[in-house]
Amino acid sequence: EGVPVDNYKVGRTIGKGTFGVVREALCKHSNTLRVHKTVDSKVCAQAGMHPSVLKEEIAKLRLLDHPAILRLYEYYEEGMTLHLVTDHLPNGELQQVLEDAYKTKVPMAEEWLLEVFIQIG
Repeated sequence: EGVPVDNYKVGRTIGKGTFGVVREALCKHSNTLRVHKTVDSKVCAQAGMHPSVLKEEIAKLRLLDHPAILRLYEYYEEGMTLHLVTDHLPNGELQQVLEDAYKTKVPMAEEWLLEVFIQIG
């Protein structure tokens, strides 16, 4: 219920994607830094993703609570826009870290990779 600004101070943009924008969000109650993702349902539908698929994914994410999985804290629906509030990952997403390492040809630390594989496995 409500809108994100009721509970969060939405800050700077930290990313943009095909379906929306990602911004920092500071929880007004706990002073915890989170991420606010805005997803345009119309754009998703135009790309062939039915709104029911989005809602199914949200329902699945709400059930998950594991340190190795991005946590969905809250979500809001506002017309054709979905607002998702998730963990803040200061080092970015794993896929981006791997892609950057591949592009720059910089070897990754074996200890870090082992830790990632253990968490995924």
